[in-house]
Amino acid sequence: MTGVEAICEAVAAADVYVPEPPRPLFRDLPDPEPFPVEVLGEILAPAANAIHDIIQSPMAVGAQSVLATATLAAQGCANVRLPHGSERPLSNFFVAILDTGERKTAADDLASTPIRQREAQLTITHKPSLAEHQVQQAVFDAEWKKITGSRNLSAAEKAQHLRNLGPKPEPPPYPMLVCGEPTYEGLFRLLRDGPHSVGVFSNEGGQLLGGYALNDDNRLKTAAGLSDGWDGKPWKRVRGGDGLTLLPHRRVTLNLMVQPLVAAPLLGDTLLRDQGLLSRILVCAPRPASGTRFWKDPQPHSHQALATYAQRMLDLLCRSPIADEEIYPAMVFTTQARSMWIAFADSIEAQLGAEGGLSTVRGLANKAAEHAARLAGVLELVANPEARAIAEPMLGAGIELIQFFLTEAVRLYEGMQVNTDLQQAARLLRWLHTSWTEPYISPVEVYQRGPREFREKDQASAALRILEEHGWLMPLQGGHEVAGQRRRDVWLIVKG
Repeated sequence: MTGVEAICEAVAAADVYVPEPPRPLFRDLPDPEPFPVEVLGEILAPAANAIHDIIQSPMAVGAQSVLATATLAAQGCANVRLPHGSERPLSNFFVAILDTGERKTAADDLASTPIRQREAQLTITHKPSLAEHQVQQAVFDAEWKKITGSRNLSAAEKAQHLRNLGPKPEPPPYPMLVCGEPTYEGLFRLLRDGPHSVGVFSNEGGQLLGGYALNDDNRLKTAAGLSDGWDGKPWKRVRGGDGLTLLPHRRVTLNLMVQPLVAAPLLGDTLLRDQGLLSRILVCAPRPASGTRFWKDPQPHSHQALATYAQRMLDLLCRSPIADEEIYPAMVFTTQARSMWIAFADSIEAQLGAEGGLSTVRGLANKAAEHAARLAGVLELVANPEARAIAEPMLGAGIELIQFFLTEAVRLYEGMQVNTDLQQAARLLRWLHTSWTEPYISPVEVYQRGPREFREKDQASAALRILEEHGWLMPLQGGHEVAGQRRRDVWLIVKG
């Protein structure tokens, strides 16, 4: 056998090299508790079950989506009055953590159908309403100019004529109930020119979390604005060009679906934790359903359950908004519900010490009783849109829901508390997979074009080497061309 033949035989007999797949940057989390879908009531629970039946996405996805839609529909109808006398909105902020392929978009589409139906209704009436407004505006402007320009009227007479003319006509609200990735300024404008009650809904929440609104320069401003909105404070804006704007009675619901890679930096963000936004967010991360979704025909009653749900949501969404000069009706606790709420608040307080079971999520736990009241108020209005009292059964449901979210928070926040280097590597990996279109990367591109926290070569190189150690990057010996420039230190990006 010749040397060439021996080499060929050895190559043929050798095992094919299969590189190790990329490894997660963070350790696996314990399994989640099941979402308590049965406490959602006679309208929301069947809808959540129907979404699970039709789409075969994780149960928690549909359940949280219908709960978020119900919150959007209910938050413009009433406040809840807590036992100590303070009134709070019914607004809630939700985040669901799911991998790609878990059918979160399909599930969210079914849950948000009534929102799209209401937007379609508003769009149909908006065009003629806007045309009528333009006519009224033209008449008003002409009369105002005529009065103020008259030489035959005294100042007192002009003032009286202007009072008789009345206020300047207001344009009809823009027919948009939800938006996906607004800046703080954009959300403020929607609340000014659109409905008083809106939602920030996105099944690709990474676009918001990794976008302009929450970058390094805007994170604190956006977080503070959302937190004030959750608290029910008026939205305020002071600008030299726009003047002073005060928007009372505005309500915002947040419902985001994000991938684990996006969620880790969010839950580990010390600025958002210290500022307080994280204590206002209810997070769940259901077990993946991939691999179990074999074909089956939906149950006959599933579509009827969704139709019933959509009609009730439309009924709530069609209710007249609270005007700026009005006040929200207040939902109050019955005597039994008040006692239950106080007992629950005390039980949470007992777990907030250094050795308590909720010490790691103290911010969220401090607001747990309020969260329970908000959730109960939403469920009460879904069951009866005319309700002005929260009874013991619905408060019990709200308490069970917030206990689920507290359990999830302990599981997720403890599991995702990672060091800064890994957090930065996760942000870089998200950028490489969502924003960078080249197959190769070098430190130069990272600190010149990448996320804003990478301003120096050492920072970029350290994060790149972490990603290399975890199999997300493969080094190329001898350098390579990246984005038209020859670079010495270059990695091939692995798409996991």
